[in-house]
Amino acid sequence: MSDQSPRGPLARLKALWARPTVRLGTVLFIGGAALGLVGAGGTATMVQHTNKTEFCVACHVYDDFYEEYKGSVHHTNATGNRAECADCHIPHDNWINMMVHKARSGLKDAAAYTVGGINTPEEFEERRAVLAKEVWARYERENSMRCRRCHETEAWDLTAQSQAAQGAHQAVLSGNATCIDCHKGIAHSIPEGALAAYQDAAGEPVSAQLASARLAMSDKTEPGAAPQANDADPAAPAPDGAKLFESCTSCHGKFAPGPKTMAALSPEAFMSRIETHMNTGGTVASLSEAEIKAIHEYLKSL
Repeated sequence: MSDQSPRGPLARLKALWARPTVRLGTVLFIGGAALGLVGAGGTATMVQHTNKTEFCVACHVYDDFYEEYKGSVHHTNATGNRAECADCHIPHDNWINMMVHKARSGLKDAAAYTVGGINTPEEFEERRAVLAKEVWARYERENSMRCRRCHETEAWDLTAQSQAAQGAHQAVLSGNATCIDCHKGIAHSIPEGALAAYQDAAGEPVSAQLASARLAMSDKTEPGAAPQANDADPAAPAPDGAKLFESCTSCHGKFAPGPKTMAALSPEAFMSRIETHMNTGGTVASLSEAEIKAIHEYLKSL
């Protein structure tokens, strides 16, 4: 009886390929792999494109908002490290979380900008306080995870920081504070009424974390403290607005407060904005009214 089975590797391979199920399975496998590669490449391209700041600000309601960001330290600074929109507004802890967040935010924004009543810069401005509060709450829940991608606490040299920063950052290192407690408004100005809404939700003038940070900043005057000599003593030298502005840049960077935007405000509006900022603590909490006016005059002279 002769052996009818194929002999040799090539003959056996031809016999295997002659089976319809093998041919179908091979085609499906190759087709699926090709589609997978195309899908993965397309997804990566989509993520890369939609993470660009140019994509984020394509909507006209962000025109003024974008100009405000361009005046911040996250856009222009001494080291040339720029934080784009996606660096701060998209989670990067893992790919799945990032994609879920992008999908949810995209659908939410599309609805808001089509039928949700945010179709003009004015309508966006009306909602900014609510939106800011949502972002701050998210940062608190995540322990300012998105800040820490660039600002690694393990790399801090506290001795190279100002005394106020050292105190606040010690509170962060001990777990009693998080970045957003003090750094609200560093990339975008704090919307009018945003802090009030935030404080109402917290049930106290400031969050517990910020209160801890303030306790650590023992060299700073709390909001509501007695006026300094420049307010009380007419013979005292006039405050130096340029030098005082340097105290702003120690936290915000040279351009972060948005000099053009702030200088365009009326004296009353400028004072109101600074008083709102005082609620966040830091250097600004110790400024007198005369010093605040001097800073405003300096910004207008730029």
